[in-house]
Amino acid sequence: MTDLPYKRIKGLKEWNFGRFEGEHEYLNPALPYRDFFVQFGGDGEDEVQKRISDCLLDIMQQEEGRNT
Repeated sequence: MTDLPYKRIKGLKEWNFGRFEGEHEYLNPALPYRDFFVQFGGDGEDEVQKRISDCLLDIMQQEEGRNT
């Protein structure tokens, strides 16, 4: 928790596991997951990586070196 202002950014949301969301970890396949969760309505690995990378690049371009 913080008293500082913050902004929620959709591009930084966690990996969507589809129908596996909230289930026990032992149900997941061995890493790397790749596209396993796509068939269950979740995200593919490449999709997650691209979304987060694009979002971080956008943040870096907007903030112009500020660190507060």
